[in-house]
Amino acid sequence: MLLRALIGCVSVFSILLVGCANFRNAAHPFRYVPPTHQSVYEAIDKTPIALDPSATYEKPLSLGEVIDIALTHNPDTKVSWNNAKIAAATYGESLQNIFPQLNFSADYKRDRSALFSTTSREIVYETAYGGSVELDYLLLDFGQTRLSSQSAKQALLAANWQHTNQVQETIYSAMQAYYDYLAEQQMTESLVQDEISAQTSYDAVLTKLSTGLADKSDEVQAKTALLQQQLNLTEQKQTQIVAYHKLMQTMGLPAYSDLCFLPFPPPASIYETQDLEEILMQALEHNPQYREAEAQLKSQQLALQSVIKSRLPQINLKSDLGRKYGYNGINDHYDWSIALNLSLPLFQGFFISNQIRQARAQVEEAAAKLTQAKVQLLQQIGDSFSQIKTSVEALVLAKQYLTSSEENYAINLQKYRVGTTTILDLISAQSSLADSRARLVTNQKEVYIAIITLVKNTGMLLPSKRGGK
Repeated sequence: MLLRALIGCVSVFSILLVGCANFRNAAHPFRYVPPTHQSVYEAIDKTPIALDPSATYEKPLSLGEVIDIALTHNPDTKVSWNNAKIAAATYGESLQNIFPQLNFSADYKRDRSALFSTTSREIVYETAYGGSVELDYLLLDFGQTRLSSQSAKQALLAANWQHTNQVQETIYSAMQAYYDYLAEQQMTESLVQDEISAQTSYDAVLTKLSTGLADKSDEVQAKTALLQQQLNLTEQKQTQIVAYHKLMQTMGLPAYSDLCFLPFPPPASIYETQDLEEILMQALEHNPQYREAEAQLKSQQLALQSVIKSRLPQINLKSDLGRKYGYNGINDHYDWSIALNLSLPLFQGFFISNQIRQARAQVEEAAAKLTQAKVQLLQQIGDSFSQIKTSVEALVLAKQYLTSSEENYAINLQKYRVGTTTILDLISAQSSLADSRARLVTNQKEVYIAIITLVKNTGMLLPSKRGGK
């Protein structure tokens, strides 16, 4: 009972002495870590989507559902999440010296000895036992413990930003694989239309050949063009299968999973971006790679200050309270001691000096990495910002190109049927039509990829707090 009361008193004393915040931080450091591996720090967790890979799902999956599945099954987010938990535990460990250290020790001793006289020997048994509670508390270290714990907390924030970056990378990979697969689907459909156009041209040649208005060379050229389109379609089907397998891999599912997906959203209209300067400011505030480098620099700066403080003296309070029992339960009632210890490092073989040199070099390294991250971020933002404008302009031209190519092919097909143009002009118009269809699919995908790339670079590509989209 006495021991329990003493522990309770020390706990209350610790809370009053160091504050409730530090007590919660040391006792529950995981509160600074995202609740699940598919969420980010301070994000509200949502119920993940669990799929049976062997089952068939008739309902098409949306892009949001694809992202949820990828976040649920992707092992990379689990690795980064556990790294953040390790950093949180390290931060909790760094708060140890803020609290009084309480230890209990007990001992039991049984001795057998002999007492000799000139004529006899007497065997004597002695029993001694007891216990004590020891208290050790760091009273003063000129802020070394506080600085080291703050450094560990910044390292924890850096680990959280690293996890956020991994979540973003997973989302980006899932979206990119999703758009790639849908684009390959559309490419297959466009090649089917190319085959139909080639077949139409070939039928027109056969009609003229049957009436003697075309020669064998027209048939050979038209048939060659038709076979080329059929070969392209066959190869494209394999490309589509590969894109599907890559999407399944990104989602963390087996390649044999039988899933279907919603088609591309409506054709992207002209995308009005924000001012570039505003986007750059958002990126410096939210980009996880830049914020991670920023937190690492703060952590190293605080660690340097902590190492410098290690040259200063420390004052410790040590105390113990116990009781010892001897023969027939006789005890000393209680014994205690209290002491103040002052320690000042005078010379440790240049150990502290070299620690300071190392910490300063690590600060300079972290500062250089932060500068490198900022330069790289500004370049990425500028590239993705201009890529959006370029891809949108290309999409508008691709639509016009397709409309013109369809009209050109129809005109040349009619002219060939009436004999006012050659098979070369018809096949050329047919090739332009096939190229315009492929260009439209590619340019439409590039618009979506450019947009999500810019959002990712600004650090805003994060899971929804409420899920579903």
